[in-house]
Amino acid sequence: MALLSCTPEVEILRHPDGAIGPQIIGLDDLPDVRATDAARHLTTYVSKRTAPKYLRGGAAMLAAHAASHGVDPNAPSPWDEPAIASTMWQDLFNELGIEPKWSTRDGCFFLQVPDEDFDRVNIALNGMYTIYEAARDRHLYVGANPLASVRETASRAGRRMARSLFRLKRTKPRTMRIQLPSIVERIRRAGRQGTRPWPPSVTMLIDIMIEGLARLSEQIALTLKDWWDASQFGEKINTPNKGDDYARTKVQVFSAAYAARLRIYVNEQRVDPNELAGGTRRTLDDFRKLAEGGDLAALEAEPLFTNVKGGFFSQSGVGDYYFRKAMDDAGLDCITSHAIRHAGVCAFFAWLKEQDMPKEEKEALKLEFGIYMGWKWPEKMLEHYSEVERRNQATATAIVFLQARRKQLEELEAEADLTPANDDDVKPPHNDADLERLAQLARAA
Repeated sequence: MALLSCTPEVEILRHPDGAIGPQIIGLDDLPDVRATDAARHLTTYVSKRTAPKYLRGGAAMLAAHAASHGVDPNAPSPWDEPAIASTMWQDLFNELGIEPKWSTRDGCFFLQVPDEDFDRVNIALNGMYTIYEAARDRHLYVGANPLASVRETASRAGRRMARSLFRLKRTKPRTMRIQLPSIVERIRRAGRQGTRPWPPSVTMLIDIMIEGLARLSEQIALTLKDWWDASQFGEKINTPNKGDDYARTKVQVFSAAYAARLRIYVNEQRVDPNELAGGTRRTLDDFRKLAEGGDLAALEAEPLFTNVKGGFFSQSGVGDYYFRKAMDDAGLDCITSHAIRHAGVCAFFAWLKEQDMPKEEKEALKLEFGIYMGWKWPEKMLEHYSEVERRNQATATAIVFLQARRKQLEELEAEADLTPANDDDVKPPHNDADLERLAQLARAA
């Protein structure tokens, strides 16, 4: 099954009423009715920018399956036999030499995917998974999603949302320059100066990531109710935690200066759905009256950071459309929004290192910080970052040693130049090539 080289047939149909819709064509030149119907509703599940990618990814999976079975109308169909859907991705993994590893705890497979194939495999698997979800919800497919995890969770809108059966990771992870002291300011500058400047809502969202250190998927789900419940529009906000299936089990803390900016943003810059509908613009005073009057449901329906339609951002709407574009323009293509969180953790470890306190107190502070970050296993994450810290310290120590060693060698070489050569001395010169190579690497670092 050559999925990556398969060319799916996707037609774009224009109806007499002006509407545009996709149609997936099989090898028999006839439309795949169920796939087409499901594909036309992809924007119910993903953003308008992601839907075309998932459409073609899902079509590629179906086309590759059809190519492997020929145009036999009696051949098994992935719509009628769930086992066929499993065959589709198993053939793909065999073709690429990928060995999925099953996780009983997470109910999914973890995959190491070559960097050059990552985007296409990711889009194909997630595209087909989403098409099955759409088909199930429209009663076009009976049974569980064959590309879904055995575990399920609820989205922030309350709709059932089965998790994907796959977690993908690049075999060559992108290098993230997260420990540069200037990385946060470089990210902010990129947002201001890129060819797609960030609107106030995205700027404020990225800034709360920098201050509060929550994940992007957690920040886009914040509501005015979260802010009111935590501090009555003060300097704290209740936050969903990915480690607890997005239950609001943690609190972000931010500065008084950011809180003041956030109030100005809500009063003057936030896209207000009521104003878009022709009504008057609402301010924090209006929302405060609703809260004090007991109408917290109204605040829960109001996203803190709004898209152009006054609704919730999707993760790709911020992460891909705005953030990745700004980083590419600034030459920081290796930086993702999650690097902000990593940079914050590195800053915490650097701060803790400078504190004059017993080791036991530092260990207690580390654990408290891990709980604040919302890590499901704070001890494991702290061990990971501690190991990174130890490696960085070891590298710094090695650099100092190599610099001193290089100076020593230069002094020895200078002495050798002043000493008359002894032709009778058959002792070979000291081979210092490995040490010099380490010194070169240290200077490059």
